[in-house]
Amino acid sequence: MMSVTERFRIARRLRGLTQTEASEQLGFSERTLSLWENRRVNPHPIHQAIIIEATERWLREAST
Repeated sequence: MMSVTERFRIARRLRGLTQTEASEQLGFSERTLSLWENRRVNPHPIHQAIIIEATERWLREAST
């Protein structure tokens, strides 16, 4: 099963966003986003909800 952050990384790349662009859109630092994507730190459940929402939105936008 794919983790929340793995799905996020895939959606971010499909959308053509860099980590910097994604972090600016979501309000997280680029360093934090990098730590999450590289699975060094797990995001807090509140942050996971934000990541899931962005992932779903980006996947919808990428498919249209």
